[in-house]
Amino acid sequence: MCLFAPSILPIALGYHVAHYLPTFLVEVQYVVQMLDDPLSNGAHFLGMDGFYVTTGFFNTQDTVRRIWLSQAGAVVVGHVVAILMAHALAMRDGADRRRAVLGQAPLAVFMVAYTFFGLWLLASPRG
Repeated sequence: MCLFAPSILPIALGYHVAHYLPTFLVEVQYVVQMLDDPLSNGAHFLGMDGFYVTTGFFNTQDTVRRIWLSQAGAVVVGHVVAILMAHALAMRDGADRRRAVLGQAPLAVFMVAYTFFGLWLLASPRG
């Protein structure tokens, strides 16, 4: 069990990216605004005078779909990397190919179920 524990880390990273992506999209605008005028003296080094932080991209179906697909992609990529990492760890452990694949079957079933659950959770409506 300890051998495969690091293979769960890409899943955690994928969920982390998916969870914080909407927050990042808003907060990065504050960073850009601060970099444009770091001393608040009207210098506008990036030429972004009149730039305002917005959440308007949450108002259209197209941009919300793109954000959701990015989140789903992060979750799926995290799981795929985790499966590849678990397989590499099993092969490095010295097991022959058949034994390595059979030994990973429970973990693979768990990861597939975890992926479906995560995507369902991501797609569920919130009120």
